[in-house]
Amino acid sequence: MLKNSDGVPELQILICYNRPEDAVATYRQRWQIETCFRAMKSSGFNIEDTHLRDIDRIARLTAMVRMALVWAYLVGEHKDMNVKAVRILKHGKRAKSLVKYGLEEIANVFLRPLYKPKFDVLKFLSYLEKTGRNEFYRLNCRQPDTRKGAQTERLNTYLYL
Repeated sequence: MLKNSDGVPELQILICYNRPEDAVATYRQRWQIETCFRAMKSSGFNIEDTHLRDIDRIARLTAMVRMALVWAYLVGEHKDMNVKAVRILKHGKRAKSLVKYGLEEIANVFLRPLYKPKFDVLKFLSYLEKTGRNEFYRLNCRQPDTRKGAQTERLNTYLYL
């Protein structure tokens, strides 16, 4: 449910020409993609500030940023669930994204020598593995789940380098 800045629910109108029963789910997926692009462009990664023009360099940079984005998300999600939750605002959304929360934690670990992290941010990245297909790699990220009896979740991100 969408809420305004005062926390009051607002009416949402979704116009769909194809399969209206899937409209809300499709919109949610689209919004996740938009959020991902925002994180890559302005919320910490600032990919546009590079002013690169060479397509090969842009492709390599984008692949590295995608890996960092997944890593930051997993660290932020873990910190939110197990260390300190991100504050929820009146309208029901987090005060900051999980990507930004994770990126701040990673930056603290590497840039503040006296900082004592509550968990090892490096454990979220296991390895970059060549898949056998031409220049495709899979980043295996393991999200440790500290809940009793829970299985470790795996998020695979495929990259073309």
